[in-house]
Amino acid sequence: MKDEKYTGFSLEDLLEDQEFIAIVKNIQTNEEWEDFLRRNAAAKDNIILARKIIELFKTHGGELAEDKKFRLWNEIRSFNKENSKTIRLSKIKRFSRIAASLLILVSVGSALYFGFHRSDKSFQFSKTINESSTETPLLVLSNGTEIKLSDDISSVEVVKGQDAVLVNSDSLVQNLPVRQTKNDQITLNEVSVPYGKKTTLTLEDGTKVWLNAGSHFAFPQRFEKGNREVFLEGEAYFEVTKKPDQPFIVSTRNIDVKVFGTKFNLSAYPTDNFCETVLLEGSVSVQTKGNLINDKTMLAPNQKARFLSDKNELTHSAAPDAEMYIAWINGWYQFSNESFAGVMAKLERYYNVKFSYDQALDSKAFPVSGKLNLTESLAETMTVLSKVAKVDFQIGGTEVIVKERK
Repeated sequence: MKDEKYTGFSLEDLLEDQEFIAIVKNIQTNEEWEDFLRRNAAAKDNIILARKIIELFKTHGGELAEDKKFRLWNEIRSFNKENSKTIRLSKIKRFSRIAASLLILVSVGSALYFGFHRSDKSFQFSKTINESSTETPLLVLSNGTEIKLSDDISSVEVVKGQDAVLVNSDSLVQNLPVRQTKNDQITLNEVSVPYGKKTTLTLEDGTKVWLNAGSHFAFPQRFEKGNREVFLEGEAYFEVTKKPDQPFIVSTRNIDVKVFGTKFNLSAYPTDNFCETVLLEGSVSVQTKGNLINDKTMLAPNQKARFLSDKNELTHSAAPDAEMYIAWINGWYQFSNESFAGVMAKLERYYNVKFSYDQALDSKAFPVSGKLNLTESLAETMTVLSKVAKVDFQIGGTEVIVKERK
């Protein structure tokens, strides 16, 4: 059966089509490859050539070093400049091989260009944020003003049209946007949420953000023309205001999540080896960053995308229990066959403690399913968890020692 999806696609079109690249990367057997070619017979030649290029430039060690990217791009650009005049004056048949080679270079160069230029879109959280107190959430405005947020329930609201923020619903603080002199970009506000705390935000466009423990978040005082872009380290749940002409982008170290109006949870802690996006409503695209050719996938409601940094791999799967992933905003952690280590990591952040246990315990302990009420004390939570995972524990200040139950 032929679907001829890629009929009319040029080689360059194929190399810039993230779905096509993902298909090629995921094909494992010759039978799958032959079936794919049969279903796209009209574009067979270009597909075969595109696959060779993708394989040629794929790195086995994950991300290609930035200096190599730029050196390769400069070589391609120099080659194009030196040979473009010759190609234009030559007869097509006589120089078909050179033209094909040039087209390959231009196509790969385009992929390289967009790949590493997109990876440049990152944010360096300030030293003030990183060195903030571990006791209280901290807001640092773009003008340098530092505001400690309340210990229990902290909130920040950007007041539209007033160049001000409302802190904890009762304190109005003026904050005129500050532009950087070098690139005329607006300096961002930053929020740091220490372990054991949570914070909610309302952005200038009405988008609502819930920040989990151990998270950093950067956002503008007001969104200007173009994309509405914010930056995240940690975990957040978003309810994004719809603006079809102004996409909303959440940028993390390894992935970008692009939406037009939707509800989703994004976990991107620097200490974890994964980034995970779970969609509850609407649609989003998830794209990797910093690779020679970046992977991209689209999510529908009750689906999730997970990027594994150690494998440099983006996966897409069903998430029928999507609501489970945002239970934390209501004071619960809900698990479904979660590894013991995964549960420990979440509880460390929530209770601001350190768990000590033999790493072999992770493979021996039973997977955890069910709900943990985070409004209870650490001792009460650990008592419940110990029964499920068949472990023993001992709490000593901010350290919890966990051992296999004999």
